Amino acid sequence: MPKSTFASLSDIDDAYLTPNDDESREDCKRRKANKLQAKSRWNILHRAAIRSEQPLTECILNATRMAVHRQQMSPEERRASCSRHTLQVANQHAVQSGPARQRARETNNAQHRARASQGSGVL
Repeated sequence: MPKSTFASLSDIDDAYLTPNDDESREDCKRRKANKLQAKSRWNILHRAAIRSEQPLTECILNATRMAVHRQQMSPEERRASCSRHTLQVANQHAVQSGPARQRARETNNAQHRARASQGSGVL
């Protein structure tokens, strides 16, 4: 079962901050830790949605699909997937050094300026 996702930060507060009188100190700590973890997950999804310019609901659906897929993987497949991702990140960092980094930065700046000018023209 994938970890639950929330539509907003206030939903997280509602889910994890309901008072409970007969709750032990450990339960309270666990609930607070779960709340922080849920907020962190929500923030990560929200930033990913902004970066990819996708709706938040689509990012949440993709993340849920990936979580289900990861749980169905065997431990060997999971390790292979992790090492593939590590290699991809290492290669990106290798490409981003020296002159390649400068070219990438210039491209990103140009794309950002183009997007900003498009946005101002619409308003």
